[in-house]
Amino acid sequence: MCKKFQKQFKLSKIKPNNAQVISLDLIIACVVFMLIVALFFSFMYIHYSRYNKQYMLSEMQIIAYNILDFLCSYSGNQTKQIGLAYNYLNLSQQKLNTFLALTPEQVAEKFNIKRFDFYFEIANNNTIVYSKGTKKTLDELQNKQAIALTRTVMLNNSYFLMTIILYEK
Repeated sequence: MCKKFQKQFKLSKIKPNNAQVISLDLIIACVVFMLIVALFFSFMYIHYSRYNKQYMLSEMQIIAYNILDFLCSYSGNQTKQIGLAYNYLNLSQQKLNTFLALTPEQVAEKFNIKRFDFYFEIANNNTIVYSKGTKKTLDELQNKQAIALTRTVMLNNSYFLMTIILYEK
């Protein structure tokens, strides 16, 4: 009786035809390809973001160095260019006063740093003597990049620290 019962309810093996196998293989290949492409683009986005941050920081560093060096070493002229020095690293009080009379927008335009915020200061013994621009707090700089460069200069026969800080807007 058991054998008879097994024969009656014996399941026949289902054989898929060739069209079903090919379409299933094609669907699996497309899904795998789409996953690989998605992973590739996500890795490229992460790499691009890191590269862009590093590029922006390098650019800010070069710009800040050029501005600080230009202010400390170039005498400038009254019409187009700003320079604070009458000799290398010796600042002129008259030129400094002219520079401080400019608005932050004028300074940003002359140095072509409109896309950055900046802060410029001259300090002596941790006392700020002259400043220009907006000094930001750490809370304001959250998730933004900033670069600060300092150089020792002489003004009125005294040594001062000239600092420029560029902030990402």
